[in-house]
Amino acid sequence: MARPPSEPDYRRLLAAADDALAAAVARLRAAAPARAAGSCRALASRVRRTARALRRTQPPPAAAAAHAELVAALDAFRAVAGRRYGAEYTCPDDRALDSGRSARAEHEHTVVLALLAVDPAAERVRSAAARLTADGFPFGRFLPAPPPGGMWRPPDGAVLAQRNRPRRGDGGLSVVNRLDRDAAVSLVEESGSPADPALTFFVRAGGAVTAVLIPRRFRLYVRSGNGWDNRVHRFTADRRHERSADVFDVARRRCGVRLGGPPELPAHDRDACWNDAGPLPTLDIDPF
Repeated sequence: MARPPSEPDYRRLLAAADDALAAAVARLRAAAPARAAGSCRALASRVRRTARALRRTQPPPAAAAAHAELVAALDAFRAVAGRRYGAEYTCPDDRALDSGRSARAEHEHTVVLALLAVDPAAERVRSAAARLTADGFPFGRFLPAPPPGGMWRPPDGAVLAQRNRPRRGDGGLSVVNRLDRDAAVSLVEESGSPADPALTFFVRAGGAVTAVLIPRRFRLYVRSGNGWDNRVHRFTADRRHERSADVFDVARRRCGVRLGGPPELPAHDRDACWNDAGPLPTLDIDPF
């Protein structure tokens, strides 16, 4: 490892890294939604290069602990910056999955910008940067400011967690939320654990979302409530937890559930396979 830089040199190194990251975030913010994917990749690349450079740098003794924490936090944050949230997996209007490329891009751009401020990985970077700053080595200006109290209400279709990248199939799942509260919907593979869902996405009260690129067979787990805190991925009020009684099989067809009162089936889904969740909290899934 290289010789430790002097404290003034270390401050200059952090300032240069901060400026480069801030420029990448600014380009993403200013990008047209259709070009946001390229800006996301560029930001992820910049985060990776910053983490690699800092990993090779031996910090002054006063900053050693916070420096190591920052490197680990940047490694986690890179996934937030580079992962494409939403457009490949969900859309608030399932018709747009087939024809509305610009709608998907705008949805994704909105979500990823918000997650740069509120994702738990962003909180890790913010915490490490605050510790460095308190030690006399300012860093972290590139991060967007979080909302008060960490509260952020994701839009319909925002992907909150995604473990792997299944191959695109012919099936899909539509969720209509007729509750008076928001819902985080998790798809857990038949042999999987609810602590490790294949996909989790957000559906606002009164909203509807269609998900693709999903496992063929899965159970549905639903957390509903109000006051979503993205730092800990939980609701802060009116919390309820339900799961489907049966395993869904969506091979070569689109299925759906409704949460709460009966919706009117959209015309473009009248021939799809729908299931009725009935009023929560029972969430007994029966076809109709």
